[in-house]
Amino acid sequence: MWQRKQTIYLIIATLLMIVHACFYNDGIMLGMDIATALFSVASIFMYSNRKKQIYFCRVGTVFIVLWMAYYCYERFIAKAEGLNADLLSGPFMPIVAYIMLRLAIKGIQHDEELIRSADRIR
Repeated sequence: MWQRKQTIYLIIATLLMIVHACFYNDGIMLGMDIATALFSVASIFMYSNRKKQIYFCRVGTVFIVLWMAYYCYERFIAKAEGLNADLLSGPFMPIVAYIMLRLAIKGIQHDEELIRSADRIR
């Protein structure tokens, strides 16, 4: 479990989203940060079922995409309408976490292909 590179990617994504959640006190964004971190942790422990692991990683990426959409709305549209949309930190940690989750998905898919090719040889 710990020797796989995708586990390292998932740990990095989890830590980034937890640190990012410490900076955001907005309810929706905080909820999406925590949900992404929880799905990343859950996918670490799903190493025996690669399909579920990929599913959990993809759900985590969906939460990050939703976070980015909400961030863009708050930053650009709500600010243009004169609403209070002062956000403290930028979207850098979620972007890096998104990249880490995508790399983890690629690593999991590579493992799945290796297992399939080993089954064909038997």
